Order: sequence, then structure tokens, then C-alpha cells
Amino acid sequence: VSYLLGYWYLFIFWVLLIAGMIKFYPKLMWLRVIEIRNKLWYSILLFSISLLIIGGGFGVARGLEGKPLRLISANDYVSPKFTPLLLNTPFSVVNTMGHKTLSGKTYFSFSEAEKYYSPLHQFNKNESFKPRNVVIIILESFSSEYVFGHKTEEANFTPFLDSLISQGLLCSNTVANSYNSRDALPAILAGFPSLERIDYMGSRYSTNNFRGLPFLLKQKNYHTSFFHGGHNGTMSFDIFTKAAGIDNYFGFDEFVAARGKSGIDGGWGIYDDCFFQYMAEEMDKFPEPFFSTLFSLSSHDPYPIPKSIRDKFPEGPLPILKSVAYTDYSLRNFFDTIKTKDWFANTLFVIVADHTSQSILPEYKNPKARFAIPLLFYSPGDFELQGEFKGICQQTDIMPSILDYLNYEKSFIAWGNSVFEDDYRFAVNYLGTTYHIIDSTYFLNFDGYKSWAIFDYQKDPMQKYNQCNTGVDIQCFVEPYLKAYIQQYEYRMINNLMADTLLRFSDDNIAEMGVN
Repeated sequence: VSYLLGYWYLFIFWVLLIAGMIKFYPKLMWLRVIEIRNKLWYSILLFSISLLIIGGGFGVARGLEGKPLRLISANDYVSPKFTPLLLNTPFSVVNTMGHKTLSGKTYFSFSEAEKYYSPLHQFNKNESFKPRNVVIIILESFSSEYVFGHKTEEANFTPFLDSLISQGLLCSNTVANSYNSRDALPAILAGFPSLERIDYMGSRYSTNNFRGLPFLLKQKNYHTSFFHGGHNGTMSFDIFTKAAGIDNYFGFDEFVAARGKSGIDGGWGIYDDCFFQYMAEEMDKFPEPFFSTLFSLSSHDPYPIPKSIRDKFPEGPLPILKSVAYTDYSLRNFFDTIKTKDWFANTLFVIVADHTSQSILPEYKNPKARFAIPLLFYSPGDFELQGEFKGICQQTDIMPSILDYLNYEKSFIAWGNSVFEDDYRFAVNYLGTTYHIIDSTYFLNFDGYKSWAIFDYQKDPMQKYNQCNTGVDIQCFVEPYLKAYIQQYEYRMINNLMADTLLRFSDDNIAEMGVN
């Protein structure tokens, strides 16, 4: 309700539109195909048809329970490898109508592409696997600007997160792989970005077979769970997490069944503080080792905060900042609850944002900063996991970094790199029709065929001086990595090879496999 009130002007526009139709339509004689004898009944009929169209459109888009059937819905009933047996052709055609397919871009031979980038990883570990608990905390809309940019004597919106940063490993140059929550989950939990104009969960490839981080850890006897205070079915989180290997989903329904309706925020779902405490209680019941993910909620428009504590948090130049402070407060209470548990010291915490949001500070109003988010690795008592890592990082680095930290020895697929490895580092994201590749110095824009802008963001943070086609050698150095990344991504996505850990692609074995 509060969200609809925020867009009251759309309702007024709709009423005026209907009134205009009722008033002026009868006067358009050349459009009349029936004689209007009773204007009252005609008005009622027109109004009813309008409601039917709007209601029907909403029903198609959202479903009667806010959970429409889509291709990815098949993953709610069978594992991804069996979804082709469940889906029928008419349903698939209707759901993918208007969706462009990936073209299967080929910039190099596959042998050449492998020299620049391969999503296949395998760590050479001399030490045995460390079965530590893993907890990923995804903070809704927590831009780097909110954590690092708004620090004054009058207000600090993330004091508790600051205290954790001082005890963990901060990846201070991290960017999101996309600009929405639906693409954050595949990047964080499964290690692959969305390089399409539509999010992965809504795409024709959403039923592809893949092996996410939870799936791999389940093979190591981990208990797996996901917590989100929104209504079950929101953004298909429940379906995707199941496909990723998570067995236990805790959402709005589970909270209400366990605790009643006292924590409902009146809009999106459950207040962060209430839901975080619920998660703390549930985790204490899990067998070790366990893997859990928490996706926060309250720092999303309309930024609900319980009235009883609303005045505890500072106002800021942006409406979201007060709710950021509330989520930070909720995080503090969460850690206060779990720090006394026996399993706490044996747990790796990874804290990251899903994407950025509104910006007001000039230094964050540039293309790179538009994606800047915090990323923190924290494990109580691990003094080697502290300090600051200044290399470029992305959300798809989280999966390989966790597996590297745990001494995972098997091969896996991820479009990122461990922060604990000394490789050439870069991040990739896609917005509109433009691919971006970002390394420690440069930000390059690529339209799928050619680079059209490259900036030295260290010397030119506002990105005013385009160095593309000026004889700068760095363009020739950076661009092939992006091309190889895109080629590998599209090939595996189109041919449903996201879970295939074939040691290396080569032109010979591609031909033998007989795929596109």
C-alpha cells in the first residue's frame, strides 16, 4: 500500500484517462460502430472493460499470488537437468516471445580464447578441505557511496559495518555485475553474470543446468539455506536458489508461521531487524557445516522502518540513507546474537551489496562508480583475512574466492577469479547495449563489435577524456579479455554447458561435441 501511495499520480492519470475516454470517444463519429443509446450503461461498460484489461494485464505479469509461471518455474519441480522433459513447446514459445537470443559471438578460435580467459577453475591445494560454515549477507542497494562517502561528525550511516571492515578483508575496488537484484543472485551464488538485455531468471536460458556454490558445498555435506524477508515468490528467488542447490528456503511465509505477523512492514515483507533475528535462531538449529545466505529487504523503496525506533537513525541527503542506518543497526543486533554461538568462530562471513542505488556525491556520479559496491570477507579469529585488497573485484569473484579459502580441490565453472590469486584482474558488466570491462586502471566500453570509449579512471575519475583510437596500447591489451569472456559466456549459455567442466575448450573437441 505504501508503495502505491508513493505513485499516487499514476492513479490520478489513469482516472483522467478514463474520464477523457468517456467524454470524448462518443464525439468521434467516424470511430463509432454502435449507436450509444444509454450513456450511463455505456460508461459503466467502458469502465469495467478498462478494469478488466488492467487487472488481466497485472494477472499475466504477476499472477494471482505474485508468482507467475515462467520458464524458470520448472526448476521449482525438477532439477535443471530434467526441465526440458517438463516444459512444453507452446508454453516455452509464449514465455520467450520477444526475447532476443544470444548470437553466439565468436571473436577468436576457441584455442585462442582460452589464452585470454576460461571460466574453468581448479585450485592446486596441498592442504585438505576446510569445512567452515559459510554465511553470505547480501545488503539491498548498499552502494559504496553510502558506506564510504557519507561520513560526517553529525552522521555515520554504517557504524557497525565499519567495525566489521576493520576486522576483515575489505575489497575496496568492487563493482556489481549488474544493476538489479535479480541478476545479483546468479553472480553471487553461481558465479555467472547476465550479459543480456533481460535478466537471467526471465531469459530463455533460465532452465540451463549449472552448479552453483551451494550445489558444490552440498557435495561436501553442507546444510544449505537461504533467507529473504520478502513474500515467497518475490523475483523468483525461491526457484533460483533451489536450482542453485539450496534445500531450505526461509521467506515471509516461514517467518509468519513461526513468529506471527508482528514483524510485517506493511509493504515488501518483514522488517530487517525482526527477520535477521529469525535467521539467527534458525541457523543455530542447523548441523555443521552449513551454508546460509541472507538477502536484506528494508533498504528498498519505500524504505520501511518500525515507528518505535525510527527516530534512532540519522536523516541524510537521500531518503535511502535512513533505512541504510536501520539495516546496519539490524546487522549489529544479528551479530550480537550469533557471536556467542559455538559455530561463530568457525564461520566465514561474506558481506556484499546486490547493486547500487541513488547517488548524490559528485565522485560517485561516473560510469564506474555507478556500479561501486562494498565487499568484505570476515572470519572471527582469522588474522590473515584482514586488511584491504585494492585490486578490481566483482560479484562473480565471490564463489571462486570462497572455494579457494576452503581449499576446494575439484574443478568448477565461474566467470570470476579468487581474490586470493595473483592473476590479471578485471570485472565485466553489461548495461543497455554496452559491455564494460574494468581493470585496475581502465574502464572500457564495447558494443559487441568494437570499443567506443576507454578511460583511465585513476587519473580521470569523471571519465571525461576518451582515449579510444588515440594510439593507446592499453585498448589492444584489455579488449581481447572482454571478447574471450563474452565468447565463452555465450557459447556455454547457448549450448547449456554451464556445468560442463571439460578441462579446456579447443577447436577439435568443440567439433567432436557437435554443438553450435
